[in-house]
Amino acid sequence: MAKRRIFQIAKELNISHTEILSFLKSKDISVGSHMAPIDEETYTIVLEEFHKDKESIERYRKEQVRREIHDTRIIERQKANKKLELLSLDEQRKLETDEKVKAEADKKRNTHKERKEPKRKRIA
Repeated sequence: MAKRRIFQIAKELNISHTEILSFLKSKDISVGSHMAPIDEETYTIVLEEFHKDKESIERYRKEQVRREIHDTRIIERQKANKKLELLSLDEQRKLETDEKVKAEADKKRNTHKERKEPKRKRIA
């Protein structure tokens, strides 16, 4: 298998290459820089140390995707509810008469209230 470079491993694990470099330094494994290739044994050591980080990041990404899908579905449902409902001619006429009756009832209530209120005197 080809030797992997530290920056590639860092990208794979979604961590900073400096974390890997400091970890390797603490284990007394000498590497030149983030571009330095490491052998399979060192790669295994790095994976063992940082695999939990990789799993938690993957879990977080999956949760994020799930939330986006859920939010998208909610938005689609809201848009579907906002669509106009086409009424038949009879339904439209019934709706119009109901609105007229309601408007007349409101008008009667308002005129009834005006009659009850006493007229106020104007002071000039």
